[in-house]
Order: sequence, then C-alpha cells, then structure tokens
Amino acid sequence: MVNNKVALITGASRGIGRGIALQLADMRYTIIINYNNDRASAEQVLKTVLGKKGNGICFNADISKNENIEKMFKFISQEYGRLDVLINNAGYAPIIETEKIDEKSWDHILSINLKSAFFCSNHAMFIMKKAGQGKIINIGSQAGITGGFHSAAHYAIAKGGINTLTKRLAMEGAPYNILVNCVSPGIIETDGVNAYPEEVVKDLVGKIPIGRIGTVSDVANVVSFLLTEKSNYLTGINIPVNGGIYMN
Repeated sequence: MVNNKVALITGASRGIGRGIALQLADMRYTIIINYNNDRASAEQVLKTVLGKKGNGICFNADISKNENIEKMFKFISQEYGRLDVLINNAGYAPIIETEKIDEKSWDHILSINLKSAFFCSNHAMFIMKKAGQGKIINIGSQAGITGGFHSAAHYAIAKGGINTLTKRLAMEGAPYNILVNCVSPGIIETDGVNAYPEEVVKDLVGKIPIGRIGTVSDVANVVSFLLTEKSNYLTGINIPVNGGIYMN
C-alpha cells in the first residue's frame, strides 16, 4: 500500500500517542512523532514505526508554548509541504483536590491539554485549507463529558474545552473538506493510569460495565477508522471509547 500522506501526532512518545503512531505506520503514513522530554521513548517509537515499513521522524517541542508550535509547523511546511492529519493527543492528567489547584497549576494544565490543541489546529488548518482536505482528531477524555471521577478539575475543564473546540473547528473546516472529530477515552491502561493508587483503579474498574480497563489499541483502532474513507461523512462528533462507563 502506497501512502504519501503526512501525519503529526502530539505527545506520541508513549501511551495512546504511541499506539496511534503504530496504527498509522501500518497505514503507511509519514509520521511526525512529537515529544517533549522523553527522547529515548520517542526514538523507540520511531524504530518500531520504521520496522513496520512506515516512515517518520521525531520532533522535540514543548507545545504548551505557541512559539514552539510555530517552529514545528514551519519545519513541517518546509520539509514536507503538506499535512494531511493532525492528532492532538498531548495531555497530562494529575490527581489533585480542586481547592489545592493554584494559578500555576491551572495555567500549566490548560496549556498542555487545551491551548496546545487550539494553536496546533490553527496552524494545521492553514496548511489543510490550501490543500482542500485534511483530518484533525482531538483526543479528549470522559472527564470532559462527565466532569471526571478522580480526574482533577482543571483537567476535566480543559477536556470539556476540547469537545467545544472540535465542534467549532468542524464548522470552520467543513467548506474546505477538513473533517474534525474527537475520541474520548475512558480508563485506559497507560503509564498515567498505572500510577494511580490501587484503590482508585479498583473503584474505576468497578464503574465500567464491560468490566475491564481499556487498552491503547482500543483507542487507536477508533482513530484509524476516522482516518479511512469510510468515515468521510463524519465531522464534529465525539466518540466515547470507555467500555460503557459513560453512554450517550
């Protein structure tokens, strides 16, 4: 299968981002693996991508800062001259009581989880509008729908913003054949969830009708579907991938 399409995945060095990168490698995308701190993990993802006969690079950028986003997209434009897919995956979900959230923590969490997606999408839309096509997939969270169970308040608020951002971008992108959707995972087996206290994990699993924690592949499979032609009449939707813990 020949595919000359280019995809940017933010926060792709581990967890859900890594899983999506491996799915896109199977689809023969050229993948830009964005990471912030963990270069070794990002390079391991790239090694696996190349082993699957995919193509790609690692790109270091702290996308909580717009100046770094601008540099990343300047590189993409100069190096590839196109961007077909943006996956806004970068995120961080701390556990902290609402009354203990200070201004610094608020700004940090909103920057990582919401501001980065907004500005990455702005830059991506600029490229995609010229091409007359593109797909943006935002990785949300059940916390953005339900308010969260054990998730921090500012994280849940940021992910709620992702839901609204998805709808707004879908409206703006539709005339240019740019489709924008959101995938909202529930409790997924990642480093973040594995770091939760055992009693928290037990409580969360008890709320899932299917009776198990989700896998990264559960999420990546839905993302890969949204990148196929079979999803080309879908835009502005939010797909919960949560084992039934929240039902529309």
